[in-house]
Amino acid sequence: SNFIGVKWEKEALVPRVRRKERSRTSRPKAPKRPMFCPSTMPDASPLRLSTLLERGARLQPDNLLVEKTATGYSTTSYAAHAVAARALALALQASGVARGHRVATFCWNTNRHLACYHAIPLMGAVCHPLNIRLGPTELAWILGHADDRVAIVDAVLLDVFSRIPKEGLAGLHAVVVCGVDDTPGGW
Repeated sequence: SNFIGVKWEKEALVPRVRRKERSRTSRPKAPKRPMFCPSTMPDASPLRLSTLLERGARLQPDNLLVEKTATGYSTTSYAAHAVAARALALALQASGVARGHRVATFCWNTNRHLACYHAIPLMGAVCHPLNIRLGPTELAWILGHADDRVAIVDAVLLDVFSRIPKEGLAGLHAVVVCGVDDTPGGW
């Protein structure tokens, strides 16, 4: 038989006819595919955290962010979350954090940490989450190496954070403690 497969040509499949005998070791080439595939993402706005924060607050303001706490559940709406993130960004700017500065977070995965995750890049600073499972010596080295200006710490992790040697904390200008009484939004 002279039929050996199909060939991709100008968006149509055209049967290929054998021109010469192929050796058994050579494989036929794969059909060529079109090089351009249109994107499924809208090109109207860039994909940034600030865009996602604003979009959630605009399109789904009453949807809830639910957090499991020791005393039950804590909820906050997307609209309230956006307000809290902007307020935190303004507070950090007022405390001297500027574009390009690094802000460490030493927090559990909570709504307050999500507010930090949005607020810090929103103001142009760099969010630097610290691993809560590391020891004091490692955390001291990481804080010094990263040159963090401010650290945001969960109240329940303050005991662990206080064990960090003073040399590691020397570069910090401020430590913000959040969640003192485990109430929603407890800064």
